[in-house]
Amino acid sequence: MAIQGNKKSNGPLGGPIGKLFFALMIFVGIPVTRWGYLKLANRAPSERQVNSVLDNLPEKGIYSSPEGSGGNFREPKDKAFEVEIPENYNLVSNYLFGDSKRIRWVEFECGRRQIRCGVIPPPYESETIGTSNSQYRARRVTIDGVEGIEEAFSMRKDQYVKVAYEKYGYKYIVTVRFPKGKFPKYANEFLNIFRSFRALPPE
Repeated sequence: MAIQGNKKSNGPLGGPIGKLFFALMIFVGIPVTRWGYLKLANRAPSERQVNSVLDNLPEKGIYSSPEGSGGNFREPKDKAFEVEIPENYNLVSNYLFGDSKRIRWVEFECGRRQIRCGVIPPPYESETIGTSNSQYRARRVTIDGVEGIEEAFSMRKDQYVKVAYEKYGYKYIVTVRFPKGKFPKYANEFLNIFRSFRALPPE
């Protein structure tokens, strides 16, 4: 008597029904899952995440007075500013953009954390305290011995602190970026960046 092999079963997802289910996963399930992820990533930070930033910024808004301490990095082209960059950060960008390539930016990164410093020659628009959906505080602060404007805000999965001020006829901008809720872990690192940033007189 011949032994017959087991007949292969398509199971509950075999045949036309299985093919239809697979097609729905490709054209509906994956886009919906991706949309859900993007919605989660773009979700506004929680109150705890917001306070984790605001509670660790200078209470009286004084970063450096009379001026920044300077540091181990000097803007290489125009010698426009100095700042203390932590050893574990890498210089990833040093570029010009804008009209006539006149705005200079330098960027440093360490994982998801980023430091961005820029200088804008005149003419430029002065900073004002405004409001936006992504911003949860803007205030006047003292940095490098002069008045500036500090903004705390979020975009997608990250939070930011930005300080902008004017000195020697130029506008300077310092921004740090970090994952939501992680500011307390790196607070001293970030605060030292703002405290050390020092504009240098044009040569």
